[in-house]
Amino acid sequence: MIDWSSITITSPPILRNISTALFRSIVRDKKTPEWDFVHFPYDTQAMEWCGKLVTEASIKVYGFQNRDGFVDHILFPMPEFDNKTDYKPLPAD
Repeated sequence: MIDWSSITITSPPILRNISTALFRSIVRDKKTPEWDFVHFPYDTQAMEWCGKLVTEASIKVYGFQNRDGFVDHILFPMPEFDNKTDYKPLPAD
């Protein structure tokens, strides 16, 4: 079961600047709002791939950290080496 009391719910970034009062007036008046959102390029192959990746991550894992780790694992996989001499460890920070 999901413990909903431990989860922080946030607004989508595109709706953060819209007040609750404005939402209520739209629902009350039953009219279609005319908002001018920032244009995001959404009809590109890269955006479709990202949408597919995030959807796949949402299905397979739960929680922001886990989704982020899943996406990082897909985008930045471990390098493959032919033999041990090709491996060069990264310097410690």
